[in-house]
Formats: sequence, C-alpha cells, structure tokens
Amino acid sequence: MEMDRISDLPEPIRSHILDFLPMEDAFRTSILSRQWRYVCFSLSNLTFDQHSFMQKNYGDLADNLNFDQFSFMQKKNSGEYADFVNRILSHHDGSAIINFEVNNNDYMYPVSAPDVNAWISYAVDHNVQKLRIHGFSTIYDAELSGGLFTCISLTSIYDAELSGGLFTCISLTSLTLEKVGLDLPRTVGFPLLKTLKLDDVYIPCENSINKLFSNCPVLENLAIRRCSFLSCNCREPLNIFVPSLKRLSLLFMHYHKKTNISAPNLKQFACLGLPPDISLETLLSLRTASFIWSVTRSDQRASYIHSAHKIVAGLRNVTELCLYDFYIEALTSRDPVCLPTYSTLKHLHLHMLPIENQVQAVIILLKRTPNLQTLGIYVMMRKTMQDTLVEKEYWQPQELYSVHTLNHLKLLKIESLQGTESEFRLLRHLFENGNAIERMNICYSKEMTEAGRTGFSEKLMKLARVSTEVEISAGDDSYKPHPHAFKWLTF
Repeated sequence: MEMDRISDLPEPIRSHILDFLPMEDAFRTSILSRQWRYVCFSLSNLTFDQHSFMQKNYGDLADNLNFDQFSFMQKKNSGEYADFVNRILSHHDGSAIINFEVNNNDYMYPVSAPDVNAWISYAVDHNVQKLRIHGFSTIYDAELSGGLFTCISLTSIYDAELSGGLFTCISLTSLTLEKVGLDLPRTVGFPLLKTLKLDDVYIPCENSINKLFSNCPVLENLAIRRCSFLSCNCREPLNIFVPSLKRLSLLFMHYHKKTNISAPNLKQFACLGLPPDISLETLLSLRTASFIWSVTRSDQRASYIHSAHKIVAGLRNVTELCLYDFYIEALTSRDPVCLPTYSTLKHLHLHMLPIENQVQAVIILLKRTPNLQTLGIYVMMRKTMQDTLVEKEYWQPQELYSVHTLNHLKLLKIESLQGTESEFRLLRHLFENGNAIERMNICYSKEMTEAGRTGFSEKLMKLARVSTEVEISAGDDSYKPHPHAFKWLTF
C-alpha cells in the first residue's frame, strides 16, 4: 500500500497550509484523509469571504443573468454563506482564535445582524486577537452600539444590538472601525490593544475619542483618516495624548479640525491636513515624518504658517522627511537662523512649486542637511492665483549666498520638471555644491515642448561633472505622489 504522506504531516503544518486557502477550499480538504477530516475545525485563523463563496458556488453563471435572476441568486447566496459560517463555527473545537475575518461584501443582501453579532461574540469568547468584519455601507442612519468597537472594519450591519461588554475585550490587539458611528459606552478598556484604525468614522464628540485613547495603555499604532467630528463646539480640538504611541497617521480630507499631539515616544508620523500643534518633545522623538498640505487661500496660509514652521524647526532628529509646498513656504516666515541643523537627515522628499521663493527655501533647507544622501523633488503644477502671495520676493536671507557643500548627496531625482529659471537655479546650486552626486534622474513635465526640453537639457549637461550619471526623460506628469509622502505606516 502506498504511504499516505499527507496524513503524516504534523498538525501545525497542516493547519498552516490551510491558512493560505479560502475557507471553502479548506473545508473541502476534509476528504483527503482521516487525519484531515477535522483540521479546519481547529484552525486559529478563520477567514470567510462572501464574494469568494459566491464564486465557488456559482462561478461565471451570474454573467448571463438578468437583474431579477441575479438579485435572487445573491439573496440565496447570502443565506447559504451565513449557513456555511455558522456550520464551521458550530463544529470548531473551541481553541483560541488568533485572527477572525468575515468579508460581508454583498451590498444588496448583507448578512443579517443576528448572524454577524453571533460571529463577533464567538470570536471574542475565544480570545480573538485580531477581528475584522468588513462589508459595504453607504448610509449612516444609526449610531452603532458599543460592541462594534471589537471589529476591524465593520461597514455593513444594520440595527446591531451588541453587548457593551465587548468594549472590554482583554485579548484584542488590533482594531479598525470603518464607516460607522462611534458612541462609546461608559466602560471601555483594551489593555492589550496596540493597533487602532479609525477610517471614515462619525465621532459625536472629542471627549468620546479621548476616553478611548486613555483606556488603551499600550497603544503603539494609531491611524485616523477621513473622520467626521460631530461636536456641538466645532472649535473643540482633538487631543492625542498617548505616551506609548510609536506610529501615527492622520488623514483629514473634509473637516478643518485642530489637533493637539503629545506622544514622547512617537517615531513615525504621516499627516495630511491642517498642521497640528505638536509638542517639542514629540517632534524631537520623530525619526520618519511626512507632512502634506497645500492651502489655496492666503488667509488660511496666514493662520497656519506658524504651526507649520514650528513643526519643521522641531524635526531635529529625523532621518527621513517628506514636506509639501505649504511647509516649504513656511520656512520663509522666519529668519533662517531659527532653523536647526538636521544632522541626522539622510533622505529628503519635497513637493514644491516652481517659483523663486520656494527654490530659496529649499536651498536654505539643504544648507542645514550636511549628511543628506538622497534627494527627491516633485515639481507641482502652478495653481493660478494661489501663487500670488508666495511669488513676492520679500525674503532675501544672506545665508542664501553662503558657500556650503553636500558631501554625502549621491542620488538626486526630480520629477515633473517644468523648465523655469527658478528650477534651473536650484539645479545649478545642487551641481555646484553636490560634490558626491553619482546619479541624477530628471523627468520633464509632459507640458514642456520638445524644444524646451532640448534647450533645458543642453544647459544642464554643461553643469554636470564627468563622474555624474545623468538620466533625462520626458515623463507623464499626471499627479503621482511620492511613495514616501503617503507612508500610511502599514501596521
């Protein structure tokens, strides 16, 4: 008789193999041998996907159905999918669950609230560490109850009545809320929670979210993105005072919310939105930072310029930094003597406007980066009247004309070059002071004419040293943010 090698595999290996399979396929392995019959009932990582379940059952059949037939099939599939999940959980051996994920991605027929509630309760009862319930939701017609706070991406659940006790799930280490209303119960406590993500969440008041932060004593990773704050006092600031925090991501697309940050152990920070008020201790702790903001109205520039300058001046220990045009412009609001020397900065990424004031600010910044190794510049398209204020040549610091060298700068990359005299002056400065530059990559804006590219390239080649490899190309300047600008800290 031929030896059954599959059956001889240790149980941990068999379970690990099934972790890579959709649950429908994992369930089918029960026919392989006696030893495999109950493997899927002892898995510590459980992932259920409604769309995958539908594809396994119906394949391409849906492509040939009319709307009524397709709707009937979806409704039928939703019930079968819920039955499948319930069957797996009812036969589970009761061992601890590390990761529990349910993708309810049928927007027409989402799984019923009682089923989802039962699944969440089951996961919490089995000491789940990472919980994700995901689906579609396009309306915010209700404030969802406390139990939802034990989910990672709960977006498609209606009239949920979950126990507020789930807010004290002591085993949970990772949590994300997406497209829900957040109304915390009186008792909140996540003693092991290290990762918290809030994406497109309706928050009734700042005190609610601050209470959450204060009850996560070991929180290390925090992301707040596209959230709406419904406080009666719209001027009430959001306070992020988390001593244990190491990585922070803020993305505010719709609402101008003032934010105060105090996190003395913060190492990585990405911010798209209004310049927050950050404590000096927090700024000094940062090692990697991205600050992204472009203000189009002059009165807004005047309001936020102080905070932006304070941020740039306080980043004395960063090794990698990304700044957008507003933060570059903020450098011109004070005497350059206020800026420190960024002796630890090795990688700098800038999104700048092709105008004289920003070029001057960049040169001043480069004079303060003696150990810079790589420099990436994306030249942004000019925005009509937005540039009126920043083009005024009211800023002529003497330091602009002092001699300095970039002895460690080896790689220079410039994207969407538009061929202005200001850009040429910046490049000339880099060539004259970048003694160690080994490679320069320049990509022109597609708006430049062929003659303009040729003429600008000829001027550049006269500046280049023989030892420098210069690569010039005509590229697509459709907006492609530098990957470092949107390091949303993949935690």
